[in-house]
Amino acid sequence: MWIDKDQASPIVDFCLNLCTHYFCYWPHENSVQCGATDVLVSLSRRRRLREIMISSPSFDPLATLQIIGMPITHISNIPSSDSDAISIEKVKGFSRLPYSSRGRVLSSIVSASSGESEKSVAVFSQCLKTLELTFSNLVESL
Repeated sequence: MWIDKDQASPIVDFCLNLCTHYFCYWPHENSVQCGATDVLVSLSRRRRLREIMISSPSFDPLATLQIIGMPITHISNIPSSDSDAISIEKVKGFSRLPYSSRGRVLSSIVSASSGESEKSVAVFSQCLKTLELTFSNLVESL
């Protein structure tokens, strides 16, 4: 593994940025999705890399896409993006991911944000609130 945070930060940032790009622009390529989610899960399992992931500038768009995309079940009900940094094309691409890939992305985001920093707690709670709302809406519709 990498010796220090300064060495690991640009590599983790690159990996997160590349995975986000794959999720948004190649959502139907199964082998690409499996590889990208494997990278995210591997990074989030390593305790030393979790804080580096959270502090990475590329983590915010990925977490935002997950939070925005979680309640989307069909491409026709995509809300307008709340963030200027996230384009509607990225949200559309991300929402086309298979549920298994979206689940693995959520798992890695929740695992990475299990730290005690303020940003970790905010991402963790926002993911769980969105998941609870999505599940409640599903139960109510049944």
